[in-house]
Amino acid sequence: MSQLWQFALIGLAGGGAYALVALGVVAVYRGSGVLNFAQGAIGMVGSYVFWDLHAGSEGGAGLYGGTTSSGAVASLPVAPAMLIGVASGAVLGLLFYLLVVRLLRNVPDMAKVVATLGLMLLLQSAVVKRYGTESHLLPPLFGRGKIKILGGLVTYDTLAILVVTIGLAVGLSLMFSRTKLGMNATALRENPTAASGIGISPHPTGLITWGVGGAMAAFAGILLIPVIGLTPDALTLLVIPAMAAALVGRFNAVWTTVAIGLALGVAESVMRRYSINNGVISSVPFAVIIVTVVLGGAAMPGRGEALSGRLPRAGSGRLRPVTGLVWVLAAVAIPLFAAPSWSAAMTNSALFGLLGLSVVVVTGYAGQISVACAALAGFGSFAAARASSDLHLPFLVCLIVGTAAAVLLGVVFGAPAVRVRGVNLAIVTLGLSLAVENLVLSQPKMTGGLDGLHIHRPNLFGLDLSPSAHPDRFAYVCIAAFVLCGLAVLNLRRGEAGRRLLAVRANERGAAALGVSVPGTKLGAFAISAGIAGLAGALSAFQFQLADFTDFGVFRSISVLAFTVVGGVGFVAGAVFAATTAVGGVVATAISDLLSVDSIDAWLSIATGLVVLDAMVRSPSGIVPAQAALKDAVVRLVARAARRGPAPAAGDGGHAGAAAATAGGPVSFEPSCPVPAGETVLVARDIRVTYGTAVAVDGVSFELAAGRVVGVIGPNGAGKTSLIDAVTGFTRTSGGSVELLGRDISALRAPARARHGLGRTFQNLELFDDLSVRENVLTGLDGRGPLAYVRDLFWPRRGVLSDAAAAAVTLLGLDDVLDTVVADLPQGRRRMVAIARLVAQRPAAVLLDEPAAGLNGSERRTASELFRLLARQSGAAVLLVEHNIDVVAATCDHVVVLDFGRVIASGSPDEVLCDPAVRAAYLGKLSGEAQGEPAAEPEPAAETVVEAGGPIAPVAG
Repeated sequence: MSQLWQFALIGLAGGGAYALVALGVVAVYRGSGVLNFAQGAIGMVGSYVFWDLHAGSEGGAGLYGGTTSSGAVASLPVAPAMLIGVASGAVLGLLFYLLVVRLLRNVPDMAKVVATLGLMLLLQSAVVKRYGTESHLLPPLFGRGKIKILGGLVTYDTLAILVVTIGLAVGLSLMFSRTKLGMNATALRENPTAASGIGISPHPTGLITWGVGGAMAAFAGILLIPVIGLTPDALTLLVIPAMAAALVGRFNAVWTTVAIGLALGVAESVMRRYSINNGVISSVPFAVIIVTVVLGGAAMPGRGEALSGRLPRAGSGRLRPVTGLVWVLAAVAIPLFAAPSWSAAMTNSALFGLLGLSVVVVTGYAGQISVACAALAGFGSFAAARASSDLHLPFLVCLIVGTAAAVLLGVVFGAPAVRVRGVNLAIVTLGLSLAVENLVLSQPKMTGGLDGLHIHRPNLFGLDLSPSAHPDRFAYVCIAAFVLCGLAVLNLRRGEAGRRLLAVRANERGAAALGVSVPGTKLGAFAISAGIAGLAGALSAFQFQLADFTDFGVFRSISVLAFTVVGGVGFVAGAVFAATTAVGGVVATAISDLLSVDSIDAWLSIATGLVVLDAMVRSPSGIVPAQAALKDAVVRLVARAARRGPAPAAGDGGHAGAAAATAGGPVSFEPSCPVPAGETVLVARDIRVTYGTAVAVDGVSFELAAGRVVGVIGPNGAGKTSLIDAVTGFTRTSGGSVELLGRDISALRAPARARHGLGRTFQNLELFDDLSVRENVLTGLDGRGPLAYVRDLFWPRRGVLSDAAAAAVTLLGLDDVLDTVVADLPQGRRRMVAIARLVAQRPAAVLLDEPAAGLNGSERRTASELFRLLARQSGAAVLLVEHNIDVVAATCDHVVVLDFGRVIASGSPDEVLCDPAVRAAYLGKLSGEAQGEPAAEPEPAAETVVEAGGPIAPVAG
C-alpha cells in the first residue's frame, strides 16, 4: 500500500502540469470563446526558450548557472531563465490573439479550430527545424530535496507544481467571479451581442486571458522537463490530457478541471506501478473523453442551441467534365513523362488527397470536425499489411480488408462521438488519433517488432505494381483510387444521402423533425469517411517492402484537416488542393527541383502553418468557396445588367408568385390521413413539462381530428412551444402521453414520431441553409434507409418533387427560387419554404409553431389558405400555434388558450377571443372588470396587427 501511495504522489507532478495546461485552456475559452488546441505547443516554445537560456545550446550547463561544456555559452540560473520562458509563452499568446483571434470573432467555430491547429503545426515544425527531435533532460529545477506526506515522499519540483497550480486556480476563480474583467468575459461568452450592445469590448479580456493562458502553458512545460524530458511532440500533445480535464469541467469549472488533471497524472503513475502497457497508459485521456461524452453529451441539441456561425459553404456535387478531365490528364502525365521521383510524388499527393476526401465527407458534408483521418488510415494500413504479411492475400483483397477495418473502427469510435458536435468533437477525434497511435501503430508486438511486417509485391491481374520496380504503375493505381473516390463523393452530395448529411450539418432539430436519424446520419458519414481513409492507408502499406506506420500520427491528421479547410472543405476541389500540399508531394518535389535542394519538407511544414493562419484570417470559408462566391457575384451583376429595368425585390417575388398561384385556380393535395374526416388522429393527455423547478406545461390535454384546425394561443411564456416540443418528442415530459392514429408514441424519439406521420414547423424555422429550396423540400420526401449511403456513392438518387410538394411550392410562390440556396432568401420566403417542406411530408398530424410570424398581409392570407387546404383536402389534423390573431380567426375551427402552462379557455375563435379571462391574460385585468362591469373593447396593445380595411387585433405573445 505504501508503494502504491508513493506512485500516486509521483503522479502529482504530471497531473499538476496537465491541470496547469488545462487551466490555460479554460482561461482562454472563458475570455475569448476559442478552444486553443495550440496550448501545448505554446508551452513547448516557452520550455525550449527556458532550456536554451538555462542549459545552453550545447546542453552542458550546471544547475545554477556557469558555462556549457564547451565553455562558449553562458547560461542563466533557473529563476531568471524560467521567468523569461514563461514570459515568452505569454507574449506568444498575446501576439496570436492580436494577429489572428481578434480577426476571427465573427467566423464559424471551424475556422477558429483550424487556426489554432495551424498555430500548433507552425510552432511544432519550427521547433523541430531549430532543435530537432532529440529528447533533453534536466536535473530537478528546485533541488533534490523531498518532504514526507503520510509516509510518502514528494519532491520539491512536484511541490512547486502543486503550489503554482493551486495558486493560479485560486487566482482564476477570483478573477472570473469577483472582478469586472471576469464578469465582462462571462457576459461576452454567454451573449456577445447583448454584451457589445452595452459597450463591453471583447479585446481586454481576450488579451489578458490569452496572455495568462500562454504563461500557464509555458510554466507547465518548463516544470515537466525533469519529469518527462523535453521533446517537441510530447509537450505539444500535452493539450490532449489538458483538453480531457477541461472537457469534464465543461471549460468553465476551474476546480473540477484541476481535480481531473491531477487525477489523470495519478492514474497514469499508478498504472506504471502495475507495469501496464505504455500505450494503454497514454490512452487514459481518451477514455476520460469518451466517458464524458457518453454521460454528458446529448443526441439532440436543445432549443436555440446551434453552432457558432454558418459552416463553410458546401458544393453542389455537380461534375464539371472539362475541369475534371484537365486535372486527370495532368496527373496522368506526371508519372508518364517525368522522372521516377515524380511518380513517388504523385503517389504521395494522391494518398494525401484521399485523406482530404475523407475530411470532405465527415466535416464538409456532415459538419463533424474530425481530426482522426490519419489514425483511421493507419489502422487500414495495419490491417492491409497484416493481411499481406500473415495471410498472403492478394493485393486487391488486402485493400478491401484495410478499407473494411477502417470502416469498423470509424463506426465503433463514432458511436459515442455522435453525442457531441462542433469543437467538442474535435477533442474526441484528436484523442482517438492518439489512442490508435499508442495502442496499435506504436506497439512492436503488433507491427512486427525489429523485423517489421514484410509486404508482398502488389500485383493486379498479373501486372506487377511494385513501387520500387514500377513507380509509375503504382502511381496510376493511387491516382485511379483518388479519381474514383472523388467521383463517389460528388455522387454522394447529389443523392438523398448527401441531402441528409447536409440537413444534419445545417440543423439537427430540423432534420429530426423530418424523420432523419441524426445519430444514424453521423455514423454514416463516419463510416464513409473512414472507408476512404482506410483505402488510403491500405494503399500506403504497399509503398515499401517493410510496412511503415510512422506517418499516421496526430500531426498528419491536423495537416489534412487544415489544408482541406483552406482549400474548401465542402468541395472535392478542396481535397485536390490539399493533395498538392502533401509532404513529399508534387509541390514539394517541384520546389526541391527548382531550388536544387534534397529536401524541402521541413520548411514546407513551417510554411503550412503560416498559410493556414493567413487563409483563416483572409478567407475562413476556404479558397474554392471564395472563388465560387466571386464568380456567382459577377454572374448576377452581368445578368442584372442584361435585363431591362430594375430587378424586382427578393420579397416581391414571393407576393407575386403567391398571388398568381392563388389566382390560377384551386390547388389539391393527395389524401395523407388514413382516417375519415372528423375522426381523431392525435390525442395528448395531461402533458407536463418541467425545466428544473419551473413548470412550463401543466397537465394540458387536447385532441386533433382529421380535416380540422385547432389553434393554440397565449401570451409570451405561456408554454406553447414547450407543448409542441413535448408532443413531437423534442422535450422530455414529466407526465402525460401522446397517441397518434391509435398508437401510443410517448416512448418514441422525435425522428421516429416524424416517420409515423407527426410533422411540425419551428418558430425559428430550422431550415437547411446550405441546401437549395428544392433540396429542402426533397429532404422531406426522401427515404430514410441506410442503403442510401452505399447506393448514392455509385448511383445518386436526385429526387423529384411529388404532386403535393409541387402544389405547395406553386401556391407559396417558390417556383422562381427552387434552385436558390435558402440562406440567400429573405425571411418571408424562408417561412414559405418551411411550410412547403412540411406539406411535402404529407403528415397525418401537423403542428405549426408560429408559421406566419414575420409575414406581411398577403403572405399571411396565402399561408392561412394553405393550412385550410392541407386540413380539408389531405385530411391532416392541424395544430396551429400562432402570434397573429387574424390568422387564427381565419383558419381555426377550435382554439385553446394557455396561460402559465395551463388551459384557461377553449372553444370557437369568436367565443375565445371575447372571453374576459383571455383578455386579462393578454392585457391585464381592467378596472371595469374588477368591479364586475362589462369589459370595454381594449385599446390596441404595443404589438398589433393592422390590415388595410380590417380590424385591429391584439397579437398573442
